[in-house]
Amino acid sequence: MKKLGELLIEQGKLSERDVERTLLAQIEMGDLFGQVLVKLGLVSDRVAAVALSQQLDIPLLGSADFPKEPIHLANLAQDFLFSNNVVPVAVTDAGITFAASVPQDPFLDKALAIALDGTVFMALGLESDINRALQNPVKREGDQEDALDDDFSGQAEDDSIEHLKDLASEAPVMLGCPDADDVPAVVVLLCSYNGGRFLGQQLESIAEQEGVRVVVHVSDDGSQDQTPGILQAFRKRRGEELLSVVQGPRRGHVDNFFSLIFSKIEGDYFAYADQDDIWDSDKLSRAIGALSSLPADLPAIYCSRSRLIDVHGNDIGLSPLFSRPPGFANALIQNIGGGNTMVMNRKARNLLSAVGPVDVVTHDWWSYILVTGSGGTVIYDEHPSLRYRQHQNNLIGSSMSLGDKSKRYWSALRGRNRIWNTQNIAALQGVRSYLTIENQRILDNFDAARDKPLLRRLLNLWRSGVYAQSTLGNIELIAAVFFKKL
Repeated sequence: MKKLGELLIEQGKLSERDVERTLLAQIEMGDLFGQVLVKLGLVSDRVAAVALSQQLDIPLLGSADFPKEPIHLANLAQDFLFSNNVVPVAVTDAGITFAASVPQDPFLDKALAIALDGTVFMALGLESDINRALQNPVKREGDQEDALDDDFSGQAEDDSIEHLKDLASEAPVMLGCPDADDVPAVVVLLCSYNGGRFLGQQLESIAEQEGVRVVVHVSDDGSQDQTPGILQAFRKRRGEELLSVVQGPRRGHVDNFFSLIFSKIEGDYFAYADQDDIWDSDKLSRAIGALSSLPADLPAIYCSRSRLIDVHGNDIGLSPLFSRPPGFANALIQNIGGGNTMVMNRKARNLLSAVGPVDVVTHDWWSYILVTGSGGTVIYDEHPSLRYRQHQNNLIGSSMSLGDKSKRYWSALRGRNRIWNTQNIAALQGVRSYLTIENQRILDNFDAARDKPLLRRLLNLWRSGVYAQSTLGNIELIAAVFFKKL
């Protein structure tokens, strides 16, 4: 089977350079290759869909191919259809045909066949067409208590955006609670974008946190799936004081998280959240227990190891265990703390907010870099605090398999890490005054290890003291300096 990029090159829609750019962006964005192409503006969603249908050898359905009246199947819950972005479009003696935005998902095909106990045919549909088809029955089924509000989940995209704005104006920005001053107040910063498949489980695990007061502050970056409806239903069920929603900037996940970090929200602690994990019930209380032992005027971040799970929630392993201490000399070349595990004190959040928007690779890596660079502390907990879901829309993943590691090393040799380092160094030089004198020296030596003659590069690497967490990582570091890929 030809790759999607190869097909588009043959059709004159892409150049080889476009494919290389997309592969690098895919590692950062964590989306499917075709989705990244569309987000980068290299092809339209329809061009990408036509090529995907050719690659998979399945039909591409347009809006005219969807039935005017929704097809109701007794053994399939509406939540399942929403979560998997799939809708039935035809029922014949031979079987049932479904349109899906990700028809290549083997779990989906198998689950449908088992649920219906029959033959299933898969077709490709544009996500917008599928969502419109799924919203029809919600509109007609009306005012059941368990259904999503009609004024939210059944609206057109523009109306949903306006509703998010309305929610933003109602959103609580303070965590005041006079009778619970002794309970730590935690602001959870969650960025959503078409994450409806697993968002419900993520929200419930946050709501079930023990020993803390939580407010979930969501920035939605223009979701076109069932995400807005899930957020509204959760808000109704759990209480308006627990969840607030604002419209995101729609410039990617980094700017989306920054929009939350810089917003006027007050709390004792701040935690990043993805939209597809499951938190341990003591995740936040453990983090606060560690952070509260440090001086309040010291910027500090807690992060931890993760348990890896598949799309069904089954355990499949653990994230890497890091044994060397966190620090700025390590942060310059790698991030040991996944953002989904990070909890920071007020001083760290205020530091990030004071520095303001920067052009960096990821928000969590920048948090590690800036906090340690300013003389703050990062606590790494070797005991996992959450279940980190691995799935095809989360392509960054944990890089635990041999294939993942090979892909990562190949990307590094092709210059990915050098691009990232250039981006982060430029951001650091722009906020140099926030770094300690010693860390300014480390930064300068690290920068000099990238472009000087070979012996000078190696000498400056040694002077910088920069280190990776593993022996293999340090060998890669030296190789990167040798081949000028640092």
